[in-house]
Amino acid sequence: MYLHEAPIDEKPICLQANCKEAGAYDCVDCDAPGYWCRECLIEDHQYLPFHRINAWDGNSLRHVNLKELGMTVSFGHELGLCPHMATEGGPQDITILDVTGIHSVRMAWCRCAAAPTQAEQLFERKWFPATLQRPRTAISFRVLKLFHLLNHVARTNPWDFAGTMHRLTDNVCPTSVTDIYKPFKHVQRQWRVVRAWKRGGVRDPALPRLNGSLAMWCVSCPIPGVNLDPGWQQHPDSDLIHTVFIGVDGNFRLRRHNKGGGEKADPSLFGNDAYYAPHPDYKMFCRVRGGAPDDMADMTCRMVKAGEPQRRTVNANRPTNGNLSNSCVRSGAFAPKGTVDIILGERYGVIFVLLRERLIGRQFCQC
Repeated sequence: MYLHEAPIDEKPICLQANCKEAGAYDCVDCDAPGYWCRECLIEDHQYLPFHRINAWDGNSLRHVNLKELGMTVSFGHELGLCPHMATEGGPQDITILDVTGIHSVRMAWCRCAAAPTQAEQLFERKWFPATLQRPRTAISFRVLKLFHLLNHVARTNPWDFAGTMHRLTDNVCPTSVTDIYKPFKHVQRQWRVVRAWKRGGVRDPALPRLNGSLAMWCVSCPIPGVNLDPGWQQHPDSDLIHTVFIGVDGNFRLRRHNKGGGEKADPSLFGNDAYYAPHPDYKMFCRVRGGAPDDMADMTCRMVKAGEPQRRTVNANRPTNGNLSNSCVRSGAFAPKGTVDIILGERYGVIFVLLRERLIGRQFCQC
C-alpha cells in the first residue's frame, strides 16, 4: 500500500518507452506501474477523460484534474479541434458524472455547418445530457447502468447515490463538489424510458404506439403461438397447465400527496405504454361508475353520514391513495396495463377495468 503513496525513485522517469522526461503524474484508474510526464499523460488519456490523476510535487501526491493539465476533449474531428471553433466560441467547461466521480471537462464542440447539436455530440460519446438545449451537465451511460442495477438490487435511491458520488470525488469536503443530485434525478428517469424504447423497437417516439407495448409480458403464462407446443390441447392436464391464473391486490402505502402541479407539472414519461391502464379510459370509468353513491357504499350509517367527513378530510391532500394491480399468480409478474391509482378506496368496479385491460389484445388459452 505504501508503494502507491510515493514514487520509489526520487526522480522517476516517464513510463513511456520513448520518453525520457521526468514522470510526475500517477493515474489512480490505470494499472500502469509508474508515472507519466504531462505530455504523455494527456496523449494516453484523450479517450479516458474521467481518470483520476495525482501529481507528485516532491513531498506528497495531490489530486489534479486533466483539465488543469491542459487536456481538451474534442468532438467531430478525432483528436483535432474544429477549425470553426475560434470564430464560433472557444472550448467550454461541462460537468460530467461518471463511475469515478464528478469531473469538470473542457469540451471543444464541433461547430461546422452540418455538425450535430451539442446534445447529439454528447450522446455520441455515451454521455447523457441533462438538457437538450446548451447542456452544461451530463451523465455517462456507465453510471446510469450502475445505478439502475443498484436501485433494483440494493434499493439505492438517487439521493444516496449522488451523495456517494460527491464523497467519491472529495471525501474530505463533499459540499465543495458541484451538486449533481437534481440533474441526475431527472436523467435517471429519462434513462429508464429510453431503455424501454430501445427494448420495444421504438425508432421514433413521436409515432403512436399500442397501449402497454413497452411492458414485459409474463413468460410463464401460456399463450398459443408464443410459448406452447403444437397440440397442447391434447395434454391430459391441459385445464390446469394451460390456464392463466390472475391475481388482483392493492397497496395502500403507495400514496401520493398533492404537491402542486399534478400531471401538467410532472407528466408521466411512459404514459399509456407500460404497466398503467390507459388514463383516459380509466378517468372516464371513474366519472361514470365512481360517483358519490359508490364512495359511500361501505358506510353502515347513511342517514348520519358519520364516515363521510372523516374520509374527505383524510384524503383531501392525496390525489392517489394507493395502487391496485393484477399480476400472474405463478410468477408474480405484473401485467401490462394492469395497474391503476386508487382514488377513494378499493372498489370492485376497478377490478373489472384491470381484467379488461389484461385480456384485451392477447390470446389466452383459458382463465
